[in-house]
Amino acid sequence: VVVAGFAAGAWAQTSGPKPSAEAGHAMSARWCKGCHIIEEGQTRGMDGAPSFIDLARDAAVSRDGLRAFLNAPQHPMPPIDLSREQIDDLIAYINTLR
Repeated sequence: VVVAGFAAGAWAQTSGPKPSAEAGHAMSARWCKGCHIIEEGQTRGMDGAPSFIDLARDAAVSRDGLRAFLNAPQHPMPPIDLSREQIDDLIAYINTLR
């Protein structure tokens, strides 16, 4: 019982804060909206930049795939330096668009 309690407590300490879709939306409005369509009703984005709606609804796009891409974005996307928490927030927001 003590071991199980310790393991649960250790996991809670290392798991970090719960991802925030609201923070992800705010971040995408600030940094991503110039190129990507980030929400319903937005009419302009850059040609070739996938909309967040399309990403969310594409069964081939996984959370792990998004996380890997955001950790090391490829051209033509500019290099960005996001923390793990920011990446999790952005993914949480994209997942609300399903």
